Amino acid sequence: NDTATASVRSALSSARNNSTGVSNTNYAYFGGGGSPSSVSVVDRIDYSSDTQNSIVRNNLLTEKTAVGSTGNKTYSWFAGGLAGGYKNSSVDRLDYANDTSTMSSRGPLSQRKSYPGDVGTNNFGYFAGSGNNAGESTIDRINYSNDTATALVRCILTSNKDSNSACGNKNFGYFSGFYAGSSRIYRLDFSNDLINPFIRGFLSNSLYSTAATGNSNFGYFGGGNPG
Repeated sequence: NDTATASVRSALSSARNNSTGVSNTNYAYFGGGGSPSSVSVVDRIDYSSDTQNSIVRNNLLTEKTAVGSTGNKTYSWFAGGLAGGYKNSSVDRLDYANDTSTMSSRGPLSQRKSYPGDVGTNNFGYFAGSGNNAGESTIDRINYSNDTATALVRCILTSNKDSNSACGNKNFGYFSGFYAGSSRIYRLDFSNDLINPFIRGFLSNSLYSTAATGNSNFGYFGGGNPG
């Protein structure tokens, strides 16, 4: 019934902005965030009982905001972000099967990133662009099976991009919503990720700081600035 007004189901453990979200089939996790001061908490929402307020299950290894995240059915990876107002390249991994155990530090991104667009497959996580006054264009790839290695730069966006969002299916990742307002939608081919993404279409408006989600057939980009 997706034409009905969305219902308030519960609340996070604290009010904050610029957090990042990732999930498996049973739970949703929201990590980091905050402005002007950042937090490290990772909240969990139980899909089977989503009227219960989320509970703090873990903490990022550093208090940071504007983090990117991807995951598969076993783990999630929280990458980059702003710590103390500065971009960083750290990657923390959460184990879904033991989500109260201290998160582990994995291999870093190739360079410091904040506000990246993030999308993943069963095997890889991609983090595109960066923000916080100095945009950049690289797309880093974390190999889930070798996540202690430094993430590899696989390709680049056509120009420096930041504050974008992404969604994808098993074949492609789509990036859009770039600062300071862009309607272009770029597509990354996972099977040939050394080829730079190219424009496939446009959003209805020029926006940045959007949110994105999707299924195997469709991607949705919502909200954003300006307005």
